[in-house]
Amino acid sequence: YVGTPLVVIDGGNLGTGDGLTIVGGEGSTIRGLVIGNFPNAALVVRGSENTLIEGNYIGLDATGTQGMPNAVGIGLEDASFTRIRKNVLSGNGTGLIMFKGSNNQITNNRIGTNAAGTAALGNTKVGVEVASGAQSFTIGGQGPDEGNLISGNKGPGIRTRGMGVIEGNRIGTNAEGRAPIPNTNGGIQATADAQSDIRGNLISGNAEFGVLLGLLEAGNLRTGYSRLTGNRIGTDDKGTAVIRNEGPGVWLIAGIAEATVGGDPRNVISGNAGPNILITNESG
Repeated sequence: YVGTPLVVIDGGNLGTGDGLTIVGGEGSTIRGLVIGNFPNAALVVRGSENTLIEGNYIGLDATGTQGMPNAVGIGLEDASFTRIRKNVLSGNGTGLIMFKGSNNQITNNRIGTNAAGTAALGNTKVGVEVASGAQSFTIGGQGPDEGNLISGNKGPGIRTRGMGVIEGNRIGTNAEGRAPIPNTNGGIQATADAQSDIRGNLISGNAEFGVLLGLLEAGNLRTGYSRLTGNRIGTDDKGTAVIRNEGPGVWLIAGIAEATVGGDPRNVISGNAGPNILITNESG
């Protein structure tokens, strides 16, 4: 399969329920579908391994421009080795959420924009939500076709309480990395118990901060470790022009167990409306 999805699964007449659910087993493939208007999740993968989800429009129509919102686009529940790639996850409540599980890979998707990556078609809550217990996940990657575009969401682009890598993504810009498509509630939020390696991303154009480390939610333990290296925060993809975040570039809230901002390669944090690096106590 190559091209625009041709098969539409429309849950508009349902009062409750999910679209597709995969329970157990391994090796399933979901490809080339438009899935929209479901009261709960468009697609749930529960307790499965090696599932491939590829080339779908989830939360928008076959034109890639109009919303068909689901409450959740994709939900992973104790699933492992899932590959989610080349999808558009936009117009939903939450684009994608991971509960528990390990070694899930999220690559080359557009989350919160139209299919072309040129305008917002935001998820109304979070673009990607990683719950506590999700381990060894990867959002993006080192390769030229592995990074995601995560922009235009009404909440943060990514919020994580899990343990994993966020790499090579464009968060808050258009697909070219040259103009803003803001996430309303910041680019990346990593809570005080998250363990995040945030590297090689373009995090610019967001309506609040670029990256917030140490967000303390009820019940969180201060066990988190986050490291930021090789990111461009507040600039374009080349690092030569300003696409500012409207708050701090990096905001560290005292209470996170350990955080490192910088190293080899270095970050470029410049041009933001607030301080490029801000350190505060828990109350701000």
